[in-house]
Amino acid sequence: MRNGSGVLGTAAAVCRLLAGGAPLAGQTPPAPPASLQTIVVPANGRCVIKAPAESGDLGAVWAVARTGLAAVVRTEQSRQVAMDVDLFERTYDKSGRKLIDQQVTSRTGVSARPVTLLSATTLRTFGYAHVEADGVRFFAPDATVLASDEFGAGYCMRLHDPLERDSVPGGIGIAFTPSAERPQTDIEGVLWLDRATGELRRLDYHYNRMPADFKAPSAGGRLVFKTLPKGLAFTQQWSLRLPIVTVGERRQGGIDRYSTNREDHAEKLVPFAVVTGFREFGGIVKRAEVNGAPAWTP
Repeated sequence: MRNGSGVLGTAAAVCRLLAGGAPLAGQTPPAPPASLQTIVVPANGRCVIKAPAESGDLGAVWAVARTGLAAVVRTEQSRQVAMDVDLFERTYDKSGRKLIDQQVTSRTGVSARPVTLLSATTLRTFGYAHVEADGVRFFAPDATVLASDEFGAGYCMRLHDPLERDSVPGGIGIAFTPSAERPQTDIEGVLWLDRATGELRRLDYHYNRMPADFKAPSAGGRLVFKTLPKGLAFTQQWSLRLPIVTVGERRQGGIDRYSTNREDHAEKLVPFAVVTGFREFGGIVKRAEVNGAPAWTP
């Protein structure tokens, strides 16, 4: 961090959805997911660690979620979906609601991982934020991380019904929270599925235990997933919002005019930091095509 300057918590999750090359063929679609319509979400259900080992409803929903995540990972690895994508960078005021500036870049290529990040093992060990000389580097999850054994075993999970503000009608969620003993910056949120089809819908997450001076409740991100008729799935939208922090110094101390002995106290410069805005990075797939089939558009 630099005194008197606006410092962004930089994202190591650099948007890089598109890569050069041509679409590939021969991907086998996954088996149809089981219906989740009959599952009842407990009103005050306790979260459970190691949900994949559970034999109940939570384990069943998590198994369907991992099937969908695995499909996204396969699509990204095969680079089978040709895409047109708008990459954006937005700047908001300190409230996080007023858009100040936006830059959009359009690209065409084939699918790849939408973010560059550390492995699930490294993220679990060292956390989702690293303090550096000029700021904080944040990391973001993607389908590869979410589908990993490390993620499934590293959080306390519970089923979650959509609330009105969640805007996921007909959905069922898996809420995840890191264990309380983890001191590192981590993420918590909800992974949403469609009850009728079992398809992945969305991931909403935010950071917790953020480094000092960078704490902002709205810092976090979103992934929106899309499944095509042949079973191919991909990340159709993604975004990551981080705080912009202004760092400076103010004078403190000096003569104590209210002391009876009129002692002089040494004046000193005290550093301070305040969140002055937010920067949001992300992308939106505007068109997708697989092996010459009719193109998909939102």
